[in-house]
Amino acid sequence: MVLAVRLADLGNQLLPLEDLPQPWEPDEIRYLEIDIEASAGYVKFLYANSRHVTGISIDAFIDGLTPNANFLLAAAEPAGTPLDINVTKKCYIVLKLSSAWNWHYQEDRDAVSLKQSYPGSYGGLVHVVPDPANPQGPGLRIPAGQAPGQTCMLVYFAAIQPPTMQYRHHLNLHVELDQGTDDAGNRLTLPIILDPDIRNSGGHGMPL
Repeated sequence: MVLAVRLADLGNQLLPLEDLPQPWEPDEIRYLEIDIEASAGYVKFLYANSRHVTGISIDAFIDGLTPNANFLLAAAEPAGTPLDINVTKKCYIVLKLSSAWNWHYQEDRDAVSLKQSYPGSYGGLVHVVPDPANPQGPGLRIPAGQAPGQTCMLVYFAAIQPPTMQYRHHLNLHVELDQGTDDAGNRLTLPIILDPDIRNSGGHGMPL
C-alpha cells in the first residue's frame, strides 16, 4: 500500500472534528509517532513507534511525553507500515511527529480533519505545544478551532471504532515541512496533507 501525499486535492473534504462525546470513558490510548523515510528518490511516511496504553489518563500520558519523562516511550514497538490505524475500541488517538525532521502540524488550522462526516465517532481534538514559560514541563493544550502556531508536533482526539463491515473512516493530517527562508528572510514551508484511514479489522487486519 502506498501512502498518498497530496499538495492539492480538490476532491478532498476538510470537515472539522466534533466536540468530545459525552460521557467519554475510553478503553485505551493509541500512541503513534509519525516518521519520514527517504530512500532512492522516494519519501515514505510511516510509524516509528506504535503503542496501546491502558491504566493511565490522557493528561498523565501526554505529560509523560515531555523531555523529563520519556519513560512512556521506552516500550514503544517499532512499526514500519503505512499510516492506517486499527481502532477496535473507544480510545484516544495520540499522533506525534518525529523530532528528527524540521516539520510541524500546520500553524493556522486544525491538525486533523475528516474527509466525510462520521457523527459521534471523532471529537475533542487538542493540540499540544511547548510552554514558553516552562519548556521542559507539560505542554500547553490548544483546542480545535484555535491556531496552534509553529511549534505543534503532538495532537490527540477521541475516536470510536468504525463498524467492522464498514471497515474504514478517512482522515486528513495537516502538516508543514520547514523549507528555510527566501532571499528576503521570509520563512518558507511546504504544506502537505497525509491521509490515513481509521480501520476496524476486529483484531485480524493489517493496520496498527
